[in-house]
Amino acid sequence: MENVNNFASHDNGNTLRVVRATLEELGYTFYYNVLNAADYNIPQHRQRVYIVCFRNDLNITNFKFPKPIPLTKHLEDVLIQEENQV
Repeated sequence: MENVNNFASHDNGNTLRVVRATLEELGYTFYYNVLNAADYNIPQHRQRVYIVCFRNDLNITNFKFPKPIPLTKHLEDVLIQEENQV
């Protein structure tokens, strides 16, 4: 699941706590993190809450969110390239 980054702090964190408690009660392990798209080679500053859950019976206990990937292309790289081709 994903949502706006303020979801994690909405109602002093109570909203996220309720979602987590509900999913855990339903038999899921729960992981969440706020990630920024710009940290994953996407030229857009966009922070989002990502929630990943696994059924407990799958015994997935070592999930890790991906490590950042450096941004390699910027909007000006594309625009400058297009200007040079005209």
